[in-house]
Amino acid sequence: MSNKTKNLILDMQPKILFAVEPTPQTEQLNSPNDASLLTDGKYATNANIYDTAFFKFCRGIERRLVFDLGADREIAGFKASFLYDTQTAVNLPRVLKVLLSENGTDWQAVHKQFGLFADEEPSIVAAEAKFDSVYKARFAAFEFNVDCWVFCDEIELYGSETISENAKTIVPDPIVYVDYPNKYIYPEDFHNVHDIMLFYNCLAKNPPVGLVPKEKILPYVGYINKDGKIADTFFDSYLFLPFVSNAPSGGFYYDNPKAPGNFSDWKYYVDNVFEDGYNINALNDAAGEVKAATGRHDYIVNVFFSVLFPVRTQTQFGSPVEGESFDFTNVADRKTAIKWLIDEQMVRIDKGDYKHLKLLGFYWFHESINFGDKQELELIKYTTDYVRSLGLNTIWIPYYQASGYNSWAELGFDVACMQPNYAFSKNPPKIVYDCAEAVKKLGMCLEMEIGGLTQEHVDKYNIYLKAGVETGYMDALHMYYQGGGPGEFYKALNSNDPYVNAVYHDTYKFVKHTLK
Repeated sequence: MSNKTKNLILDMQPKILFAVEPTPQTEQLNSPNDASLLTDGKYATNANIYDTAFFKFCRGIERRLVFDLGADREIAGFKASFLYDTQTAVNLPRVLKVLLSENGTDWQAVHKQFGLFADEEPSIVAAEAKFDSVYKARFAAFEFNVDCWVFCDEIELYGSETISENAKTIVPDPIVYVDYPNKYIYPEDFHNVHDIMLFYNCLAKNPPVGLVPKEKILPYVGYINKDGKIADTFFDSYLFLPFVSNAPSGGFYYDNPKAPGNFSDWKYYVDNVFEDGYNINALNDAAGEVKAATGRHDYIVNVFFSVLFPVRTQTQFGSPVEGESFDFTNVADRKTAIKWLIDEQMVRIDKGDYKHLKLLGFYWFHESINFGDKQELELIKYTTDYVRSLGLNTIWIPYYQASGYNSWAELGFDVACMQPNYAFSKNPPKIVYDCAEAVKKLGMCLEMEIGGLTQEHVDKYNIYLKAGVETGYMDALHMYYQGGGPGEFYKALNSNDPYVNAVYHDTYKFVKHTLK
């Protein structure tokens, strides 16, 4: 760049546009539009969320920051600086574009960067480039996606007020319209799966919480009417997954470098799922009893298992082979561990006499995607490709507007189900309706959630049911969170409180699409 080049947007206030209107729950979490942090020439000195130099963007899928330079300028390059700290859900932009325009309406993308990456976090990561040519334009825009949080401390646009003969005139790009599915995923879209119950296990054995026997899993497989009889089928699919805080080494944490888990934890999860007389064995027995009671002799219950996350900081994971140990700083070892876990669960279900069950696929256990980690993206592709090669499916359950939720299909997942997180927050009921609107637009499904059986918890759960009837997601595919097995629905069935007991029976009507 020549000596005439300077930062053309120093202390300039951009117009900040959302690609999708933000929800009221997140709009106030963004830095105010009149804040001058983005262009004041001050960079953050600390790679943490408390450094006051950072401008905060929260959710809303994408931002476009538009600068009016006041007159035509010669534009040659840019620099932008971002915080990377996924422990606090601060992510790097997956796509960063610089666009130029002569009139503020028609735009040409002069720079596209797919992926910002870093080997360490927290850290501050800069994206900068000298364009292949200099351009003549009055308006400049920076566009990037916002996965949960994006923190940016400074943006600079390099150029000159003097326009040379070499400056190219803007040639507007064709307008590309995004064709959203605008449709919930329905059973007919996914192997006729209607309702997937999340069955958490790997809790303490004394008392045996998390080891669910047949009599406690039976009311999920079959609907128990007011007379105590099996009157119909109920949940047709089950996902087995561990509680993150209970394992031999302390946890199954998928993103905690201080508790990365090891081979004994992974094997403990598998052993727990296949414990004699419990969990999947109990599910198979219960399915056989429901088939006999209802006369549905062709009825098969679907099963999904979990793919646990190999945390990169684990250098002594262990392995199935005595004397060997995987080092998860090596992506090949991480892939080998994932393959072992998938294969081991398949071997065990193949060896068992599970004639009433059918394995449909695997669940990616991480609830958000770290796009700043190339290895994580490689692991997801490896997992989805491998599972698909086995003729099976991969499902994913991101938390509300988690990083990557709107990219679930391009990541390779067959189904994604977003958590509204209303059951565990102080957000107003509108968040359930906002979530329903988002998942319909993106071709996803919605997770039903109940956090307990107090009146407040039941009131909140009833919002999920009510919204499902009103928005139409009652007729779509669902997944259900209800705590550790045997869970809240079992407790509701056995409650003497009519309001609590109704949770079980209203959920049955919801599952059968008859709830009014």
